[in-house]
Amino acid sequence: MKFCLLGFILFFYYSAVAGDNFSKMHAYQVNYSGKEEETFSNDNAGVGAEVITSTTNETYNWITKARLTTVSGTQDFSDGGTSVESDFTYYQSSFEGGFTIYPLMKKKRAINLYFGLTGILSFNYLKLDATTFTELEPSYQATSFGYSGMVGVEWYIFGAEKWCLSAEFSQRYETVNLAKQSAFNLGGFSLAFGFGW
Repeated sequence: MKFCLLGFILFFYYSAVAGDNFSKMHAYQVNYSGKEEETFSNDNAGVGAEVITSTTNETYNWITKARLTTVSGTQDFSDGGTSVESDFTYYQSSFEGGFTIYPLMKKKRAINLYFGLTGILSFNYLKLDATTFTELEPSYQATSFGYSGMVGVEWYIFGAEKWCLSAEFSQRYETVNLAKQSAFNLGGFSLAFGFGW
């Protein structure tokens, strides 16, 4: 986890000092979808922060993202065919690469609409707090892959040429071998708000 946090800090530093790149920072919430015991329940939404850097073309841009997500709560997990309730804490650090398209061309001092697609590489850590398990282990670490589709807006307020407010909705598809589930679902929708510079 310390390595992932260091990577996030270095990514943020790079995005802040990069020459002509455009950068954004978002806070977000993730609502997971999937079968009971094979994903995080609806009562346990994830929250996190992300930093995004992109090129500055008017029609399409290459982007990279670094995300940190955490979830904690209580829910049922499958333990040897038996449903067991457990408190849990989950952390995920993700790195994404892809592109965005501006169908109306990106303009400064305006509201810009964009669509995008990214590939996902994630590092996952899950800690369970129940004391009596049959097959489940107290903690798990795993790597996962996926992809995400997104739509967003950037609003350059008060005639600003670079600073903007930003909102983004994304649908994520990602599974991981976690908690004795070969396809534990980390997919769902994410709603993010932040600013760009």
